[in-house]
Amino acid sequence: ELIPHWMRFIKGIVESDEIPLNIARETIQSNRRIRKMSDLLIKRFLRELKGNAELHPDKYKEFWSVYGEFIKEGLIQDRGREKRLKDLLRFKTSKTKDDEIIGFKEYLERMKDGQEDIYYLAGENINRMKISPHLGYYLENDLEVILFDTPIDNFIMMNIQEYTVTEGEGEDSKVKIYKFKPIDISEKVEESKDKKDEKKEKKKEKIPKETRKFLERVQEIIGDKIVEAKVSNLLHNYPCRLATPAEGPSSSMQRAMRYYTHVKGTDTFQVPRKIFELNPDHPLIRDLIKLHSDDPKSTKLEPVILQLFENSLLAEGDLPEPASMVPRINQILEMFITGKDEVERIEPKVQEVSEEEEEVKEDDQREENAETIEKVPENEQKKDSGKDYNKDGKLIVDADLEDD
Repeated sequence: ELIPHWMRFIKGIVESDEIPLNIARETIQSNRRIRKMSDLLIKRFLRELKGNAELHPDKYKEFWSVYGEFIKEGLIQDRGREKRLKDLLRFKTSKTKDDEIIGFKEYLERMKDGQEDIYYLAGENINRMKISPHLGYYLENDLEVILFDTPIDNFIMMNIQEYTVTEGEGEDSKVKIYKFKPIDISEKVEESKDKKDEKKEKKKEKIPKETRKFLERVQEIIGDKIVEAKVSNLLHNYPCRLATPAEGPSSSMQRAMRYYTHVKGTDTFQVPRKIFELNPDHPLIRDLIKLHSDDPKSTKLEPVILQLFENSLLAEGDLPEPASMVPRINQILEMFITGKDEVERIEPKVQEVSEEEEEVKEDDQREENAETIEKVPENEQKKDSGKDYNKDGKLIVDADLEDD
């Protein structure tokens, strides 16, 4: 009762002559002395951790590898101590090597001049995140990106929006606020509707006609699985990516909701609709635009565009059945090797089974298993078990009652 739930890994004895002997468990939280003692314990614990993190980073690294998840849990549950808990967070970035981890203070010290935001990418697999197309622009411009790679990180980034530091001392001190900015979000447009339409028209004029026609074709092929198809200048060395709409729920929120429904047993996987951004300067996209311009009805376009789309889903961890890509990959490979413009895609034959039929099959299987067990002769069961049984079929066990 003295410490919050996220500190449950702490064990110890508190000796005090100020705790009333007749206090009841139901009223312990309302006791002023108990609350004061609790605040003191938590404050001292956080102070010790901060001191270790600053003076003994190697030891704190070992502590973080074992108990880091509890600190993250505290960030979600203990809002009153958010600032102190943020200082204890450790993470990998796009620039850290091997098992190196840093905190927010180290990140700020390594920021480039003029950088106002803390860039981050949330996911579930660190190796997949390090080759993410979202990193293209930031790697090209030497901007460090924090990589949050555990499920609980998605819940954290739903709860914290900024990191504050005090710069200077005394009367000259000032508070500096750094906003957290996810790099997998599409460009945000904040203009009024009229200005937005005007800007959109000007942007269309800048995009070549062939590219606009190609984007329309991409939208037609993928359909309502995406919000829209557009070009982007944030994809250095990458052909495409799926960006989260600025006005919609963040990718962290989407993953958190998916995790929540999975835990609740109502896991119905729905691929989130995002913006499909293409890099017109990438050789692959550039040649696809030319192919579409020369032959809008080319049969090569659909399988390649769909494959690019599902590659992006796979990179995001949002592709429910990766094996479903195999027939299309084989189709594209055959086109490439044979030089044919049209190759039949051989889809696997999958017999659709309704939920009712599936339940009936499971019941039949259980009954069949039960019948099989009943058919095994009793003497065979005893023989196979290697145990001794009496004539009533009960197991005989030797036990020395005097033996502890």
